[in-house]
Amino acid sequence: MNLNWTLHGSGKRPAAEWSELHQHTHDWTAAWADTSGFHIAPMPTEKPTTTHLWAWSMGSWLRVRADGNHWWAAILTTHDRELTWRRKDDIGNPTIVPVLNWAQDDRRVRYREDTSSTFPNRRAFQLTPHQRTPVTFIGNEESLPEQARKMLEKDSGD
Repeated sequence: MNLNWTLHGSGKRPAAEWSELHQHTHDWTAAWADTSGFHIAPMPTEKPTTTHLWAWSMGSWLRVRADGNHWWAAILTTHDRELTWRRKDDIGNPTIVPVLNWAQDDRRVRYREDTSSTFPNRRAFQLTPHQRTPVTFIGNEESLPEQARKMLEKDSGD
């Protein structure tokens, strides 16, 4: 796969700067869990009460670690993004594997909103860059560039 993969890192940010992250990801689909359930919805305008949030858009994936009044984020992209974050590393191809997600009627977890159009009925994938401290990203099939989808089809024999 001959894509240019870039990993951006925000460093520690105060909760008050969530709007900066939202500015870059406002039209992305996000996934997170809180005390009211599991959410798959548009990127929230305010930092949710959660420890982790994942979001995706075509060719871009976000992972956020939230801790009290702070958050840290990493964005994996296959194209240039205008970010003023402290880290930007060009990296090799990440490992991309399918993941099993919960069905709408699974009793072990309850989706907070109707998510049928965004995730559960579509294939989901985990992307893991080969870094010293790997971070996983999550996205649906539509977030993968066509070249990556073709490689996955070839590997799975579809």
